[in-house]
Amino acid sequence: MRPVRSVLPLVAGLALLLGSSLLVVLAAGPASACSCARAGLGAQARAADLVVAGTVTDVDDGWWPGGSSTRDVTVAPDRVWRGRTPTGPVVLSAAAPDQGCGVDLAEGRRYLLFLSGSAGGLTTNGCSGTRPVTGAALAAADRRLGGGRAVDVPPEGPGRTLGPGARVAAGGGGLLLALVLVGAARRTASRRPGMN
Repeated sequence: MRPVRSVLPLVAGLALLLGSSLLVVLAAGPASACSCARAGLGAQARAADLVVAGTVTDVDDGWWPGGSSTRDVTVAPDRVWRGRTPTGPVVLSAAAPDQGCGVDLAEGRRYLLFLSGSAGGLTTNGCSGTRPVTGAALAAADRRLGGGRAVDVPPEGPGRTLGPGARVAAGGGGLLLALVLVGAARRTASRRPGMN
């Protein structure tokens, strides 16, 4: 029979493996490959609940080992073609660029955004039509969707939403549980007579 002390590294290793596995499982979103057919600007606008142009003021990947399948993005809108005119920064969840239908939104750049959902739950991805603003993109939006309305939203600090990053708490909780179990096993082993 093996002494308890020689089993502790095995138990500790298994506990850490379990905690790490929880992090990986919780971080993984559903597997998907982007297979959307590129629709025209008019069809993309009809599918969207909000179409705006604006400058990205914050991109929050959240802390997550290996990244996350989505990013929380804050945009200062300056023009709207469809949907309610925003009264403040627009916070949305965007599919990360390394995902099947991801979109790369960079701080300080201006985009024409095709968003689905409502305030507090707006989303975009590579199939929605979201693209960097160019003269041609704005001209096409004006031609297809009308002139658009100017938006006067004062820039504010970065917006934060409780979105995909909330999974960190669940994964971190699993890792914390594993560490507590390892600590408890070590304390129990050190209290047994003759095991020091």
